[in-house]
Amino acid sequence: MFGIPLIMALATIITWYIISPQKADTPLAVFTTGVSFITGFAVVWLIDNIFRRKFPNMILSSLDKENGD
Repeated sequence: MFGIPLIMALATIITWYIISPQKADTPLAVFTTGVSFITGFAVVWLIDNIFRRKFPNMILSSLDKENGD
């Protein structure tokens, strides 16, 4: 579950490092990294909702009731 947000935050950190390795505006870098992390959770939530709509929760009986067990 934490993979997507962490990858998005890491990508933002790497982007900040590539764009401005000598002089990074630290508050903006921290803010955008936090926003990308939160956006990652939104993406996970969206994927989870799509998956739950496609495959709703079901209670499956593990016992075969037709055999009289």
